[in-house]
Amino acid sequence: MQLFPALDIRGGRLARAVGDPLAQLHSWSAAGVTWVHLVDIDRAEGTGANTALVRSLLQSRQATRVQLGGGLVGPAVTAALGDGADRVIVGSAGVATLADLLARHGPDRVGYALDVKDGSAWSPDGTVAGDPMALFDQALAAGVHTVVVRDLERDGTLAGAALDLVAPFRRDGVDVVLAGGVHSLTDLVAARDAGAAGAIVGRALLERRIGIEEALACCG
Repeated sequence: MQLFPALDIRGGRLARAVGDPLAQLHSWSAAGVTWVHLVDIDRAEGTGANTALVRSLLQSRQATRVQLGGGLVGPAVTAALGDGADRVIVGSAGVATLADLLARHGPDRVGYALDVKDGSAWSPDGTVAGDPMALFDQALAAGVHTVVVRDLERDGTLAGAALDLVAPFRRDGVDVVLAGGVHSLTDLVAARDAGAAGAIVGRALLERRIGIEEALACCG
């Protein structure tokens, strides 16, 4: 299972911790992290964008690959890939253009995200985006191979991973990446055993509730 340490950016700084995003990225790179999940929360919520900082992070990432999210659709996805993102995760607002993006860039470089709460998929502006399974089927029809499923109620809470979100989205050839609530190595083991191909972990790593070396060893 792939570990994705999360860097959530808001207002030019880490959203859930004190510290410099560039220094944190370099620290994880030095520890052997191969992928980081980077999100521009301001852009996702429509309150601005941390374009210069995101570009700096992409250009200074050393050997670590970056999976980028945060309200990117259409030409913005192509621009982000040109800036150095290894994969861009498109949310529910971009499902209509997903097939075109996958045809242009390939399924290794464009993925899809479902933010789930109360049985519905939600957009960052707090509106219901639709039925998660219907949106998932659209993404599959477009040719997506990587799907990030996030439990909005657990995200950032350290309440434990939403393991029940893995099984409904497992398909041959699809990597399900679980996000939201991870607080311990036990969560990572359970996510792996449930069939998740990856796990996004933010607060638990940033607050050092889980050490980066032990998390990497646990995920294999």
